[in-house]
Amino acid sequence: MNARPPTPDASPAWRRAFLMVLACLPLLTACTTQAWYEGSRAGARQQCNQQPPGAYEDCMRRVNEGVGGQSYDSYQREREELRRK
Repeated sequence: MNARPPTPDASPAWRRAFLMVLACLPLLTACTTQAWYEGSRAGARQQCNQQPPGAYEDCMRRVNEGVGGQSYDSYQREREELRRK
């Protein structure tokens, strides 16, 4: 006869750790979104650095007046407002 012993349930500590990871996922997503936003701003400034001296100022003005000129918090608020409409 091939009787298998019953498999034990996951330990409570393991379950707690798993639930903590699940609870932190929205925070990690927010950090990723902010990193993406800041990275895009840095990329736009880098492109301006590669412009000839006369075009650099115009490029930076466009970057600073556009979406890239907002702080991440302002960008997030505006994004949420648009999402609600």
